[in-house]
Amino acid sequence: MPSPSRAELLKRLQTIYTDQNDLDTIISAGDLDFDTLALLVVLQKSERNTAGGIADQLSWTPSKTSRCLKKATARALIRESVDSKDLRKCHFKLSNKGANVVFEVSREFGAERLADLVTTTTSLRRSGHEAESEMSVSLSETSLRTVLLLFAHGAASVGAVSDMAKLSQPRISMALKSMQNQNLVDVGTQQADQRIRMLRLTRHGSKLARVILTRSGFSLG
Repeated sequence: MPSPSRAELLKRLQTIYTDQNDLDTIISAGDLDFDTLALLVVLQKSERNTAGGIADQLSWTPSKTSRCLKKATARALIRESVDSKDLRKCHFKLSNKGANVVFEVSREFGAERLADLVTTTTSLRRSGHEAESEMSVSLSETSLRTVLLLFAHGAASVGAVSDMAKLSQPRISMALKSMQNQNLVDVGTQQADQRIRMLRLTRHGSKLARVILTRSGFSLG
């Protein structure tokens, strides 16, 4: 069993992933994804913003920022206030349609809950990106959730991690090879039922999780 401080951390992580799952259910009905919604939430907070400012706030690469801005613009969710092909010279703001999307999602999901989820998820991803560079690892969203949950919970089966992370068992299993190759996770003996296969963080994986969580403002006790 996790220590009291780890138990609180585990509870917090499970709340985050449950919230993400609930939000995905809501926005998928409108053919939205989390990144697009996060962009709209950021723009709601400021009258207008540049591509660089958006990238900094969401910890996105320039290429990802460009893709998301173009996607949101094509769907008339945001508007450019300067007509320029150079994204660095453009300012972006919510369109009426984009503002209505944020309003409706906030009404159904909860405005405070949405703002907290975007902030926390962005912080974890930013800390993850920084740790990737410093520790020479590569983390998918699935790998990130797995590493953090194993740090909080201790050794757990693939099925337990799947349930806690709100991700499918095949998705967890697909990420395991990469995590093993990077010496982040020790995987137990092959089982006929992959859900009962045990996972445990290596020292390297534990160090990575501690760096990410500490930088994201989580108390580790």
